[in-house]
Amino acid sequence: MKKVLFMVMAAAAISFASCGGNKNTEAPADETEQVADFDVDAAMSNLQTQLESGDASALQKALEAVKEQVAKLDPAVAKEYVAKVQDFLKENAEKVKEVVGDNAVVTTLVSSIVETPAESLIESVQQTLGNLGQAGQEAAEATADQAKQAAENAVDNAKQAVEDKANEAANKANEAVNKQVEKANEAVDKAKEDAGKEIDKAADKVKKGLGL
Repeated sequence: MKKVLFMVMAAAAISFASCGGNKNTEAPADETEQVADFDVDAAMSNLQTQLESGDASALQKALEAVKEQVAKLDPAVAKEYVAKVQDFLKENAEKVKEVVGDNAVVTTLVSSIVETPAESLIESVQQTLGNLGQAGQEAAEATADQAKQAAENAVDNAKQAVEDKANEAANKANEAVNKQVEKANEAVDKAKEDAGKEIDKAADKVKKGLGL
């Protein structure tokens, strides 16, 4: 029994040590995949394809995708990517101008990428997307607060409705009791009045019998 227990404890210790060693040497899975999965050359090839298509909308989407991707990359990879995109747009300026034409939106987009230093562009994109994320979070929180307030209002309204019904029922019951008491009092008063009349009649008879 002791031998089995010793073997189990030894296996656990080895497993723990193995996990501990990997903890300090391996990068977080998400960060490793984020950089490793991105192929700058493939991205540039796609940009080339969109430019050759002659479609301004397709080029616009490709350039917007560049900004979105830059915000997700490791700074060093992002800088390399932006530099290549800028060089590509400069080298193909005539073709870009031909495809874009008088599309002011795409023209502005191209200018913002070409004329902005790589580091500034990366910082601007990351800040913009960060602000959008914050705005989205704030909007979600506001929606949650509104939903919570609506639920609380619904509960309060339901409670008030129940109280109103209870008060209405109590008032009706009180009115019914008051009517019954009123009728009872009227009956007592009538009985007193009738009894008084009978007493007066009896007294009159007694007086007559006495010759008064």
